[in-house]
Amino acid sequence: MRIRRATPGDLSTTATFSVPAFMHDELYRFTYPFAARYPEDFRQYYLRKHKQRNAQAGYVFWVAILDPADEAEEHAPKQEAAQVDHAPLKSVGDEKVVGYAIWHRYGQSEQAKSWQSQTWAECRKSRWEERSPRRSETD
Repeated sequence: MRIRRATPGDLSTTATFSVPAFMHDELYRFTYPFAARYPEDFRQYYLRKHKQRNAQAGYVFWVAILDPADEAEEHAPKQEAAQVDHAPLKSVGDEKVVGYAIWHRYGQSEQAKSWQSQTWAECRKSRWEERSPRRSETD
């Protein structure tokens, strides 16, 4: 298994994972009392939230990807089967997204402020430009 930054193509899958994960959470039962009756509406809420978080400054959105070796292990017979209600694995291209995490950076340090002022794409771009020589410098 490996972890990588979420892409817009992953967000539908992460929203789908969120429905069974948070369906019975006390807070969401209070704020979305009809989530069990209308799970697609609950999923659309998470899709909007994940799109916002993926683009919003200060947030970092990661997904866990299943490697081919992990898939072989997943299908191997297990000695003890746990009774857990898992969301189905979703393929994104040739990858299977199996989980996600979202972090929000708080704090007053210079590093925290740099995270809070840029989206992840802007941070990646500026860091890439710092490390990569300009074409005119290499010619």
